[in-house]
Amino acid sequence: MKKRSLRPTWFFREERAASMIEFAIVLPLLLLLVGGIVDFGRLFFDLNNLTNAAREGARLGAVLPHGAASRDTVEARVLARFNGNTIKNSNLTAARVFVDSLGLAPNITIQVRIQGYQLNPIFLGAILKDSITQVRAEFRHEFQ
Repeated sequence: MKKRSLRPTWFFREERAASMIEFAIVLPLLLLLVGGIVDFGRLFFDLNNLTNAAREGARLGAVLPHGAASRDTVEARVLARFNGNTIKNSNLTAARVFVDSLGLAPNITIQVRIQGYQLNPIFLGAILKDSITQVRAEFRHEFQ
C-alpha cells in the first residue's frame, strides 16, 4: 500500500518557484554591488597612476640642474609615465599637465599639477560621471 503525504504535491512546486523569484530580485542588487567594486577599483588604479606620474615629473624637474629641465621634458615624462601604466587608452594630454617653478633661489620648488582628467566609470557612470581629478606633486630643487 502506498503512503500518502500529508502535504499536497503542488505545495513543493510553489517553494521552488519562490526561490527562483527571490534570486531574480537579489541578482540585480548583487550585480550592482560587484560592478561598483570593480568600478571603484579601476578609478583608484587611475588615480594612483596619475599621482605617480605627477610625482615622477616633479622629481625629474627637481633632480636636473635648474634650466636643464624644460617644461616640455617634464610634461613628456608625466605623459609617458601615465600612458605607459594604464590599461586603456587615456585621455591625458599635455594640455592637462601644468609645470611651475615656485619660490626664489635657493628655495626653488618644482610643482606638477594634473587637472581636468576625466575618470571613465563603467558601471557607476551616472553617479561618477562628473568626477574630475586634480593631482599635485611638489619637490624642492636639488641643485642651486
